[in-house]
Amino acid sequence: MWSGIKKFCLAAALFLSFAAPAGAAIGKVMGTDIVAYINNYPVPSYCFNGHTAVITSDLVNYGFKYSYDNSLRRVDLTYTGAPPSPLPFWRDQRIYGKPLFDVLETDIQVYLNNVRIDSFNINGLTAINFTELGRFGPMWYDDSKRAAFLTIPGMAMGVYAPVAERADATAEIRCAWQSDGRGWECILRIPVAQYDYYSSLPRVGGYADYIGAGENVGYIRTLANYFESMAQAYRLSPREKLNMVTEFVRAVRYADDLSSKGVTDYVNYPVETLFEWKGDCEDTSILLAGILKEMGVDATLFIFPKGEAGHMAVGIADDGNMSGASYDCDGKTYYYLDTTEPGWDIGRLPEELAGLNPIAVKI
Repeated sequence: MWSGIKKFCLAAALFLSFAAPAGAAIGKVMGTDIVAYINNYPVPSYCFNGHTAVITSDLVNYGFKYSYDNSLRRVDLTYTGAPPSPLPFWRDQRIYGKPLFDVLETDIQVYLNNVRIDSFNINGLTAINFTELGRFGPMWYDDSKRAAFLTIPGMAMGVYAPVAERADATAEIRCAWQSDGRGWECILRIPVAQYDYYSSLPRVGGYADYIGAGENVGYIRTLANYFESMAQAYRLSPREKLNMVTEFVRAVRYADDLSSKGVTDYVNYPVETLFEWKGDCEDTSILLAGILKEMGVDATLFIFPKGEAGHMAVGIADDGNMSGASYDCDGKTYYYLDTTEPGWDIGRLPEELAGLNPIAVKI
């Protein structure tokens, strides 16, 4: 919704859109079960023209430094030997051998350690053939494992393991955040099939329907129980507990609907927001309101119409110790709580919303 918040994240999204401009179609990406590995760490890979291809920006997770100069239309990849942090992904036998999307020409020039190599556009991102990385070490293909391997001397070796099929895989989402001077972290485990199911559903009409749909209730309840147990273990005050939950949701990476979903308006089910660990103000407000409701907190959603855009936030019922921006709903006073700005106090209102009256939506 409202793009005035998180301007630095919006800039990052625009950076990605510049990285691989559309050109003429030169082929198709085909679904494949072949996976590329660097030192036994799996790399998201694609099949184009019978060859395995990888996205240049993905390589930052495998010991490379990535930089892009838009004025030069140039990507530079340099090998640094940094410890790998492999990206999560899964095989999907439903797409094997099927055309997925066009491969496009690109005017982006890619340099690998200052040596120019061929590049192309895959799904809006700059890609190269995996074999281009063979200059850093021995490379081979194992048909029995349906895998292409590269070993870079001096880089830490992982333990080889086949990439799981998407239908059987479980994603681990590591969450870390801070509130009131304390650091918190937890790991969410979500079956990929559940995420696929909810992301395939049509968007429903009422916001409460997203919170109460199927497995979403279970995840919200699990989070609520976790926060209650942490509050009890660390003897948090009611306000500190509220801050802990709020900052957890604010740690979700901001992404507007157009850059992340390709449409101007898309509402996430909570499972989608947690799995992707990103969303806009609408998605994080729904998530926070759902958790607070499960914890017994009187909360509502505030919708601010604003021309073609808008903004959503959460309203918290007055506990007698609140101040700042507030609005009346059903005879009660609810204070504004933003879900996208870390560290903001209850009642702090963005300047862009001053003088606007929100629509309150009970959940």
